[in-house]
Amino acid sequence: MSSGLGHRSRSWLRALQAARPGISPMLLLQDKELLCSRERLELIQHVASRRLQGLACVVEGLYDVGNMAAVQRTCDALGIHRCDIANPSRHSKENHRGVSKGSDKWLSQDVFQTPTACAQYYKQQGFTIAAATLATDTIPLDQLNAGQDKLCLVFGNEAEGVSDEMVALADVNFQIPMHGFVESLNVSVAAGVALHTAATQRRRAIASISDQSALEQAELELEYTLRSAFQVWSGDLKDVTLRRLGNRLDELAAGQ
Repeated sequence: MSSGLGHRSRSWLRALQAARPGISPMLLLQDKELLCSRERLELIQHVASRRLQGLACVVEGLYDVGNMAAVQRTCDALGIHRCDIANPSRHSKENHRGVSKGSDKWLSQDVFQTPTACAQYYKQQGFTIAAATLATDTIPLDQLNAGQDKLCLVFGNEAEGVSDEMVALADVNFQIPMHGFVESLNVSVAAGVALHTAATQRRRAIASISDQSALEQAELELEYTLRSAFQVWSGDLKDVTLRRLGNRLDELAAGQ
């Protein structure tokens, strides 16, 4: 990861894989009943099987935590797994669960200290970076190629929009055509319109609800299972179940 990555979202799966290197998520899922009820596991599988990994959202320096929470809620609802922050303001890490409805717990959300660090990371991952801006050198939203390319959409803060640095780093700049008296949308509304358009375009192009590999889906399903379990357990129950899971991991490692 780039040195500009200031904070990485918590991952129980990464922690387990660090403790037991080489253990496959496919094997771990065989014992998921240790962690959650059957009803919860069915919901997790349903959601995990519909995520898009090739479409990402980045918000840059938002001041209003309510806008950040609204973007998070939109990403979760549309099945967009990555919702990162670049050039964070002092409010960026605050929670506004009344707006997000807890959706931030189910997203991958990293914080990049600078636009350059964010752009470098996504370009290394093979993403095209598209910045939402009112500048003249833009293309309409519907001309973005979200169908085949891995696409990262960047939205700026409420006052200045996307920074000049990020605009210069982007591969393409786009805007949502306006047909009324207003010249722009609230950032959370703009993100909702653009992300819905891109997600629909991508799913239509690949003729599938998800663009994940089997391994990516298994990893996500296991991560959601762990998050679901650990957020509701008491400390003692966590310790007991982690020991049981640790013993099972050792058995799996010995059998590989």
